[in-house]
Amino acid sequence: MTHAPNRSARRPRRAEQIFALASAVIALRVVDDELLQPAAGTSIADHPAALLVPLALAGLAVVFFPRLRAGAQSLSALVFAALALVGGGIAFATLRVEGLHGSVWSGLVLLPAGVALLVLSIVILWRARRRRHLLGILLVPLTLFFVVMPVGVSLWTTHKYRDAIGTFAVAHQNVTLRTSDGLRLSGWYVPSRNRAAIVIVHGGGGDRMGALRHASMLAAAGFGVLVYDARGRGESQGAPEAYGWTWRRDIDAAVQFLQHRRDVDRTRIGALGLSTGADVLVEYAAHHHELRAVVADGSTVRSMADARPVLHGGDLLTLPYWWVQFAAERVLSGGSAGPPLARLAAQDTPTRMLFIASSWSVERTVAPLYARAAHQPNDLWRVDADHTKGLARHPVAYTARVTRFFGRTLLR
Repeated sequence: MTHAPNRSARRPRRAEQIFALASAVIALRVVDDELLQPAAGTSIADHPAALLVPLALAGLAVVFFPRLRAGAQSLSALVFAALALVGGGIAFATLRVEGLHGSVWSGLVLLPAGVALLVLSIVILWRARRRRHLLGILLVPLTLFFVVMPVGVSLWTTHKYRDAIGTFAVAHQNVTLRTSDGLRLSGWYVPSRNRAAIVIVHGGGGDRMGALRHASMLAAAGFGVLVYDARGRGESQGAPEAYGWTWRRDIDAAVQFLQHRRDVDRTRIGALGLSTGADVLVEYAAHHHELRAVVADGSTVRSMADARPVLHGGDLLTLPYWWVQFAAERVLSGGSAGPPLARLAAQDTPTRMLFIASSWSVERTVAPLYARAAHQPNDLWRVDADHTKGLARHPVAYTARVTRFFGRTLLR
């Protein structure tokens, strides 16, 4: 006697096959991006966790997916779908800006995989609609906020495309910096006319083009000015990351470049940092005494310890978000935040510091903390402007304040 195939038994198996196939596409993307075609100047040895952790999570998800209940299966498929679509969206944006090269193609394949997982999640949930309950309904927005969003942000900060580098109207030299871990960084240098020189460190996710207004201001005052693309940004080698956890060697290469310039007195070197660049300079000044003066414009937060003063009692709602984001950033970038910025600012160092805080509430909260923590004489200037836009909003006052600070610390 012949029995008809059991359709209800085939549906779960088909769902498992779709989930496994889409997960394999995600794994292919990870292998291509981290192992087969890593960023120029890097290898898997630089941050193996970026390969091993996603592959392990994908493998465990495929193994346990058949054992999950329908609601958990739908939620798992939704998480993988959202992250695949984020990765595919980043690859599509990169395609539009940089063209099809390197591992962009494997990123684009994430888009159909993400769509398939999204449809799978909806179908599973629809078929199990009679067994829905309040907990399951709440888990979806909570998972999207505390898992998908922070991990998606980390994917963006560690895989953002590079904008084309334009031109610089001030007379300059094209220079190449070599970091201690073998990366080549691209930059411009304006020779000094007063024996002092300043390194400018741009913000996370940007490149040297975002610091040209500040470079022009300092060059007009006679200072030598070095602007460069941080690792993974602009025309520099390396893997990108927006918190500056791996940028200390970049600054070290920039300072060494200035120390060997004949037009620069090696005891008259300063630095100006914007946003992430400001955070990194606070860290650098705590461990290195080569910088005589630092302007930290737009210091924010880059660790859990830094973020707590900003939350104002909302720890239970927002701390998990920040924890997941910083954890994902650590896995994907291979870096770590290090000590809190307030503790770094409190280190006994001869470097004079000027903190500039914009109208953004985060800066208005943390900049005074960093300024008070510093043991040496310091300044704090609260400027009525958007994040790092003090020079654009108040060019006369900003120029006077910054050039006067560098004048009394580097020229006298």
